[in-house]
Amino acid sequence: MNKKPVDLTYLKFNSKRYSQNLYGCYLKSYEMKDRKKIYYKMSNYDSYRLVFGYESINEYIVSRLLDCLDIEHLVYNLVYARVKVDNNEFETYLCASREFKKNTERKEAFDSYYEINKHGNESPVEFIKRIGFEDYLFKMFFIDYIIFNRDRHGANVEVLIDRNNHLRLSPYFDNGMSLLLSDYNNQSYVKSYDIYKSEPANNFFGTRSTFENLKFIKNKSIITKDKLSDIDFQYIFGDLIDIIPKYTMKKIKLFLKERLRVWRNL
Repeated sequence: MNKKPVDLTYLKFNSKRYSQNLYGCYLKSYEMKDRKKIYYKMSNYDSYRLVFGYESINEYIVSRLLDCLDIEHLVYNLVYARVKVDNNEFETYLCASREFKKNTERKEAFDSYYEINKHGNESPVEFIKRIGFEDYLFKMFFIDYIIFNRDRHGANVEVLIDRNNHLRLSPYFDNGMSLLLSDYNNQSYVKSYDIYKSEPANNFFGTRSTFENLKFIKNKSIITKDKLSDIDFQYIFGDLIDIIPKYTMKKIKLFLKERLRVWRNL
């Protein structure tokens, strides 16, 4: 990974306009390149500590993981940049991704689309199956367990609608609230982290447990690859050697291998 920062100080990362949830706020911005939007997202931020989380790095790790598992997803790249937020100018890692919506499509948050189009008391799981995206749901439950995604809320899936009202769902995106989550340079925290952890997650679909949601999956064969080789791990972590400690990479590797093992043994 190139440690010379890219100058992105011209982008507007306004702390008054952020994505916020239980864990903190994540500043976002975008620019146009080749007539396509490039979106940039920071890790956890506040005006005193500046960037203090690792969510952008997690996003990058998960993107590479899903490459290895042959699951279609939004591709995230890691960018080391100089940015300006309000009156603070500093260097940090951001994750960058391209717009996945086609020019002929409009997009809508899944939870909004569900509220308008559901039948009676139909649950989100029943609804997504009825509109023909059962396999998408099953793969999402698999991903969210393997990475322990804490934040699959109803806008972290989008419905894309073309001019003929044909639907497709977004590639899987916003996976940064995952893995060990934070404190990657704190060796005590990393070594003591419970890789089988299953605290309640912000799930719009199914239950609040990523493990319990695996029970919805009726056809495990839709997951065509559920093991990772040494070559896969070299691909996942190869660019991170100077960014996160070796003990953190080792723990994340164990985390992924063990959760995949649990999945295979269900």
